Amino acid sequence: MLDKLYTELLLTIISERTRALQHTKDVRISSNLGYYLENISIDPSAPGNDELEINDGLDEPISFFPTVHGFRRFKDKVLSVLHQCKEGNLGSFTWELGSCVPQDILGSNGYLPLKQKNLTSIRLITDASCAPMNYSLSPFTRLTSLSWHGVREREDLTALRECLRVCSHQLVHLDLDFLPRDKIRDGEFDFKSNNSSFTYELLKPFPDHHRVSFPKVRELSLANVSLLYTEELTEAFKFSSMRSLTFRYCPDLEELLEYFLFLDEPFYIDRLEIQAWAEITFEDNPEETDLGTAILNFIGMTRDLKELFLSTSRCPEAWIAIFHHSHTLRNLVFHERAGPEPWELGELLRDAPGPSIMDIWAWENCAIFNADNKLRLEFLGLCCKLEDFSPKFYPEIGDSRVKVLHVRQSGLEIQLKLENDYYRKSYTLTDLLRGKRKIRVREEEDKGKDGNDESNDGNIIPQPVCSGNDHDTTKPSRSNDEATDNRVFPNRALRALGPFATWAFSRAGFRELELLTFGDFSHNGRYSKQNILLCRQKEPHPPGSKNHRHVTKDDTTLLDLFQQYSHALGACPSDLF
Repeated sequence: MLDKLYTELLLTIISERTRALQHTKDVRISSNLGYYLENISIDPSAPGNDELEINDGLDEPISFFPTVHGFRRFKDKVLSVLHQCKEGNLGSFTWELGSCVPQDILGSNGYLPLKQKNLTSIRLITDASCAPMNYSLSPFTRLTSLSWHGVREREDLTALRECLRVCSHQLVHLDLDFLPRDKIRDGEFDFKSNNSSFTYELLKPFPDHHRVSFPKVRELSLANVSLLYTEELTEAFKFSSMRSLTFRYCPDLEELLEYFLFLDEPFYIDRLEIQAWAEITFEDNPEETDLGTAILNFIGMTRDLKELFLSTSRCPEAWIAIFHHSHTLRNLVFHERAGPEPWELGELLRDAPGPSIMDIWAWENCAIFNADNKLRLEFLGLCCKLEDFSPKFYPEIGDSRVKVLHVRQSGLEIQLKLENDYYRKSYTLTDLLRGKRKIRVREEEDKGKDGNDESNDGNIIPQPVCSGNDHDTTKPSRSNDEATDNRVFPNRALRALGPFATWAFSRAGFRELELLTFGDFSHNGRYSKQNILLCRQKEPHPPGSKNHRHVTKDDTTLLDLFQQYSHALGACPSDLF
């Protein structure tokens, strides 16, 4: 599958022109193959460790490439493209496959270390369950941006340290994601796992007393990196000069935040993204409360904050901290998650039913949707299950500057609804992740049935269909002004999204709203088959008809706006990897 995909891609790039890639500056090898890509692992018994397998929870492993030669053919095709690039001319290289990078590309004798030493940007998404791979990153002495997701605590330490030894002093962007694959398989990720020893090993002085320091880093993103060694971290990084900070499920996060609070100095920053999980707290367990308090206090002490992306357990108090930034905050994401019930041990986090601000103010007087609201947001992303709310409770907003509204729901949960609706069965998120879906559709159950099936609760219609009613269950019909195949996302919407969109684009809703997005836009469009993109219907339309429509490929201005806020749409991804 991937072999075929990239065969077509490479042929498109190379075409019939010779030397077509001589002026190429950036190479990106990417895929959004979703579930299957998430569960790739290297078969250690395969010659050269080149065979990729999907073997997570399945009775029989499914080969991602039919044979060991499949991945080698793919690797050879990538190399055939790289070799057509002018030596020393590449500026950036991106590998976003979630698989090991072949040694012929990034090994000590690989193409990049030998032929493209002038790279200034490297982005890798690798497989934490790969066999040991001796990556060579030290030849890239001009790096100013390094992003590596899937770093392993032991196997990749040497390669990463040697890279930082030669370029840490000049890095401007650093993104390290330590999410060990053995800790996230089957939804068993331990939010309290501690790799503090790795943090120490990464930052400790070299034998020649050389210390790793990052004086120029302005954008720092860390995932599952222990922040226990506060002294070493504050010596290595100049946090007072940061413009963007991201912490995703970092153990001991409260240690670093409390250090900043202890300094009692304003923390000037443009962008802050925090994902943290605190279990349901009890009075006799103040430890978890400390993390939440530290996060809220830190948000409160920041200054000039323009973008805040937050994903925590339900936390109504967070809104108080958010409103402290009413004069500067322009883009806000608050994706609240809820933990499993005690009897659902082993289940994953799930989306909260609605914004916790509703726990403080009545929905019709909700401060964020109030005409007197002082927030001047241009982008707003909230986790909300629209099917739980009646349109009669939608508030009248009045003045609002929101251009893009994102109704966030995790891709896995949308997919779960699709599974349950289509197969009339009940599956858990863990089942979905593990691939234990031995499902057989009873053809007679669906024969003669249309969208009016009573067993369909309207959460999601499983098959992409032609445009028509987005808020009922009648059969769709192709409209004259909007062909399904011309939509950016040709998917059928939630039943409840129709009334919500009608309100959002009305005079009672967001008067300056240009885009209403629904779904999960994280991880390079992994869940694009479930997303919805709506815009205002500006053309004259008969009374009673919809005031909104699907965005099409011809809406270039709207697509530019979508691209402008793509980083906010993909912030705080629910999938750990």
